[in-house]
Amino acid sequence: MLSTTHAQRAAGKKPVSHQAAVVLTARLSQRAGNESNKNEARLYADVGEIALISNAACRYSRYPEPEYFTDCKGIVDEEGNDPTNAMVEVVRRTSLLESQWSKYSLLGIVQTPGSVKGMARGEGDHHNGSTNVVHAGGTMTTVNTSDQCIETNQLVCWAIPEKNTSDTLPDMWDPKRTGSKFHIGKVHAVTLPLPYTEQSLIKSANEHGAIIGRAMCRSQPGGQLDLIMAI
Repeated sequence: MLSTTHAQRAAGKKPVSHQAAVVLTARLSQRAGNESNKNEARLYADVGEIALISNAACRYSRYPEPEYFTDCKGIVDEEGNDPTNAMVEVVRRTSLLESQWSKYSLLGIVQTPGSVKGMARGEGDHHNGSTNVVHAGGTMTTVNTSDQCIETNQLVCWAIPEKNTSDTLPDMWDPKRTGSKFHIGKVHAVTLPLPYTEQSLIKSANEHGAIIGRAMCRSQPGGQLDLIMAI
């Protein structure tokens, strides 16, 4: 898989054009999805990352823009409770995914970098930085962060893993290659393909608003993923 992933990375595929784009202004929250997450990487959001909202934290918003997070470190902390594990039986995996989908909501895919380092001097100890753009509909290019191939026209949902597989992350998100602190220890939400045979899971994902979109072409793990986003 490693050689295939590197081939994908080196292919130089052009991102899809943003046709009928639906974008919104959002604000990266300093409050992580998990309160115990003190990872500095949570303070930055990079282009292509999945932006999630904590349903419980919405009432704390001080701004008109939605507040999101991209670092999922520590949210899955019980061994064997990773819903992205293909070895987990369908019923158990559905239960784990529904638990995540009830606590967090999909905002979209980060389109311009976000940071909480843009605080204005007069705003004191507020919990957010400057605003940035999140892509919430239309066509969008991101990365297949799962360890499974995503087929053309396959529906893709989001899920939070225990940890990411290094081969499923692009070079720009790998601190070992870039030396950047933006991604050290960061756990990215996974673009999880929904099997055609698991209709109950697809129905649940649709009811929870957890479907990111439909794949426009086949994508290898770690490769470019072109999506027609669900809105």
